[in-house]
Amino acid sequence: MSARVLHPRTLPEWLSYLDSLNPDRIELGLQRVRQVLERLNLKSDSLIIEVAGTNGKGSTAALIAGACVQAGISTGLYTSPHLYSFTERVKIDGHEVAEDQLCEAFDAVERSRGEVALTYFEYTTLAALVCFARQGVKVCVLEVGLGGRLDAVNALDADLAVITSIGLDHMALLGSTEAEIAHEKAGIMRRRHPVVLGTLGAEARAVVKKEAGELEVPVWEEGERFTYQYTVSGGVFTVQLGDGKTYQLKTAVPLVPSCCVGPALAALYLMQTRLRLQLDEEAVLKAVSTVCLPGRMQRVSLEPSIILDVAHNVPAAVHLRSELQHRALNGRRFACVGMLKDKDIEGVMQVMSDCFERFYLVTLHTERGALATRLGEALKQQGYSGSLKTYQEFNAALRDAVTALNPEDELIIFGSFVTVSLAGKYFGLNK
Repeated sequence: MSARVLHPRTLPEWLSYLDSLNPDRIELGLQRVRQVLERLNLKSDSLIIEVAGTNGKGSTAALIAGACVQAGISTGLYTSPHLYSFTERVKIDGHEVAEDQLCEAFDAVERSRGEVALTYFEYTTLAALVCFARQGVKVCVLEVGLGGRLDAVNALDADLAVITSIGLDHMALLGSTEAEIAHEKAGIMRRRHPVVLGTLGAEARAVVKKEAGELEVPVWEEGERFTYQYTVSGGVFTVQLGDGKTYQLKTAVPLVPSCCVGPALAALYLMQTRLRLQLDEEAVLKAVSTVCLPGRMQRVSLEPSIILDVAHNVPAAVHLRSELQHRALNGRRFACVGMLKDKDIEGVMQVMSDCFERFYLVTLHTERGALATRLGEALKQQGYSGSLKTYQEFNAALRDAVTALNPEDELIIFGSFVTVSLAGKYFGLNK
């Protein structure tokens, strides 16, 4: 732990202090957070909804929270990481928490922690919980940062758990197989409290369902207790729940990735039937048509279509590919991609190589940034025969990509949070 900054007062000062702790340091474990939580003595009877998963957890959490807000239920939403502004991480009733509220929350955490050393993520999680408790929210929707069992969010007991997906990512910390990673994510379940499962592979599903059985946890699994379907030609999105309840939305494609809608609506139905929340169907459907999370299938232009997505691993690439296959397109589809070198670049390119007529590949100039030439080699290994362009400067790549678009074309910008953040700044989305 580095020396403390004397009396930080503004949010930039607090974030500078947290950065001095090394924001990339990850140290899993619940003891530190639980110690400080006990000292904070937060008085709250909020319902706790925890959402874990390799991909889709942020958008699923945002949709659950959005429906609660639409129904007039005071709701806190905690997601990470942010793209443009730290305040994106902590929202109450659909609005980002004010900077002075966050500063007061950080101060409360700092005063309470004493000799306990906290990581960046632990500080921010505790600060979010302070904000929610002080506001007296009725529902807390918390996105799990990494894994589940030992993630800071799991210091609280979930009334309802959601596991959106399980894939091979963060293997150095979570395990090298889907079964090991599934065990970590299943750690957010609590005895006799329900869990919603998205589409899981057979190995991961077996682990989660075994542990759910040991805890007497009611399991709502996609494909068994609920299904979802989007019909492009009819413009109808249907979620069918196992006991006959159906949500049907006649609108354009939901603003969150479509794979997140089924688990979110199943969770909302359980919140009505098991947790006794008053969530009318109109509020749920309005959330589906309005809620989005920055950088998750985020459309920044209609004609031509330009979409930002933080897909950065193989499971996320599979989800992105599925989304693109559901989208009618009359023109060409291009990609602008930058990735981190510790990700499965070859695996991602294997999934995405035949989705685009042209790739604009960018070197990310961060400590973990991958070279554009490595991305190109990964595509060539797949026998890609389309157009490849490599760049050392992000804005130059994006400028060329946008200039080449016709109104009927589509550009997908993906590969990492860094890439999408740079694109957001290019399009003026940052604050």
